[in-house]
Amino acid sequence: MTGFVPTRSGRPLKSDAAQPDRATRSGTRRFAKRFPTADGAHFRLVRDLTISSIGIGTYRGSSSAGFDRRARAAIISAVANGCNVIDTARNYRDGRSEVVVGNAIRALSATGIAKRDELLVCSKAGYVYEQDARIRQFSASTVDSNVLNPAFLSSEIALSLDHTGLQAIDIYFLHNPEVHLPKLGSRKFYRTLASCFEILERYVTDKRIGIYGLACWSAFDRDARTSIDLSRVMRAARIAAGNRRANLGAIQTPLNWRYRDPVVAPTNRSLLKMCQEKKLILLGSSPLLGGHFARLPSELGNAISGKLSDSQRSIQFARSLRGVSATLVGMNGADHVEENLRLRRIPALRSSLVRRLCSALDSL
Repeated sequence: MTGFVPTRSGRPLKSDAAQPDRATRSGTRRFAKRFPTADGAHFRLVRDLTISSIGIGTYRGSSSAGFDRRARAAIISAVANGCNVIDTARNYRDGRSEVVVGNAIRALSATGIAKRDELLVCSKAGYVYEQDARIRQFSASTVDSNVLNPAFLSSEIALSLDHTGLQAIDIYFLHNPEVHLPKLGSRKFYRTLASCFEILERYVTDKRIGIYGLACWSAFDRDARTSIDLSRVMRAARIAAGNRRANLGAIQTPLNWRYRDPVVAPTNRSLLKMCQEKKLILLGSSPLLGGHFARLPSELGNAISGKLSDSQRSIQFARSLRGVSATLVGMNGADHVEENLRLRRIPALRSSLVRRLCSALDSL
């Protein structure tokens, strides 16, 4: 297989039917050790898991059997090239992406490339792509095809588990819940979040989810009407958990040349610093902003040395932001996978250079 990295003995990993059914400390460490040529900053220890600084996203692509095969091959190639973070969602490619992710994970295990406990699998629920009777009953809880409702969430998690065929999903996100804030108002919004977190806490207790979090687009945009208060989100999680420790443990949000310094309302504190303080896994999405940063102006491209493409430079910038656990990149072809995962051998940018780049961008 293109890009396959063997074990130190030169033999593939043996399949183990009794392997743990979600990412573990020992499994993710084992995965990282099979890539001795990776730079030390490529694998990062967060919440006792060793995860790659680049993850594969599964959002884009047609809803066809041919693209299913292409997407499956891309996931397998990404893992073989040092990526152990796989991100999907209920609505991606009309529900087909979750099925492909599950099939790819079983193929990885069967061929000995990676075991299930070495991989961090993420999914999310909120957006709908069909309008059947099940969906229509939640019309009162719908904004722009996004549903925020505990009963809906419970059914979506069950479908995610069924479609992936996995015993557990490591991180389950509420998908862009902030779009409901203007309609619900602040008090009702956070109450609804707490009710949804109760569902997620139950799935964690049942060992069907590892941790949960929010996958947002505009929640940390200081100028948006949908800007949320992370302290109130965490309070809602504590309420949902009752007397136990809350299992809210991850945030996903765009991080790129444009969205480089998200802040938490109303304190205006850096989201990246808060995630470090609260020990939250921070997954940066959209480093290329839908291809917008696949080509860079010369002043940005020249600031990052080395024989890199503009796409690689944009991913390099995003993965170098201090506090980021992993940068999610949509990859559907073997050529893109191999090009992007070559960055595993390259050190992250120095903090001083990242600060200078951000200051220069702020002044534009």
